[in-house]
Amino acid sequence: MLKKAVIIDLDGTLIYKNTFKEFLKFIGIEAIKVFRLDIALGIFLFVLFRKMRFISHKSMKFHVLKISQSLTTVKKMEYFSKRLLVWINACVIEKVEYYKQNGYFICLSTAAPICYAKWIGKHLRFNGVLATPMPCDKWEENIREKKKDNTLVYLIHQNASLEILLTDHYDDVPLLSVPKERNYIVNPSLKTINMLNEYHIEYVLSLIHISEPTRHSL
Repeated sequence: MLKKAVIIDLDGTLIYKNTFKEFLKFIGIEAIKVFRLDIALGIFLFVLFRKMRFISHKSMKFHVLKISQSLTTVKKMEYFSKRLLVWINACVIEKVEYYKQNGYFICLSTAAPICYAKWIGKHLRFNGVLATPMPCDKWEENIREKKKDNTLVYLIHQNASLEILLTDHYDDVPLLSVPKERNYIVNPSLKTINMLNEYHIEYVLSLIHISEPTRHSL
C-alpha cells in the first residue's frame, strides 16, 4: 500500500529567510576565522559577479560550494542548520506535524545545498530530504523540472505518492501541476499567483505576515 507524502519547500516556506544567503555570510566568516582568505575572497568575488549579472545564480552557487567544501564540516553545518530554525515558519510546521501524526511521509525538497538541508530534516525528524548536491561532474540544482523528477522518483523508491505540497514559489510549478490532494501556497508573490492562475493550478492560500524577499536575490 502506498504511503501518502508531504513535500515541503525550504526558502520562503519552511524557513522564511533565504537560507543560501545566510550560508554565504556564515561560510565567509568561518573562512576568515581560520585565515582562509582565499576562500573568503572567492566567495566575495562570485557573489559580486552575480550581483553584476556576469554569471548566473546557478553558476555562483556551484563555484561557492566548490571552493568552500573544506569548511562544510558536519559540526559546522549542524550548528548552522540549528541557527536557521530561528526563522522557521510556525504555521507551516504546524501543518506538517498534523500530517505527520496522520501517518504521512514527510520530505523536504529544496534547491538549497544538501550540506545543511539534510541537517534541517534531521532536526525536524522528517522522513527524507532532497536537495542540491555538492559539486560533482554532472551537477544540477534540485529546482524546477529537475526537482519534480527527483522528488517523484524518490517517492517511488519510498513506496509513497505525492499528496500534499507546501511552497511559496513559481519555481515549483512543475510539482504544483502534479495531481494531488492539496497544494498549499505560502506567502506568494503576485507573480507566483499569476502563474498559478495561468496554469490553472488549484491551491490553498496560506498567508503569514512576512514581507522580506526570500530567494534569488543574488
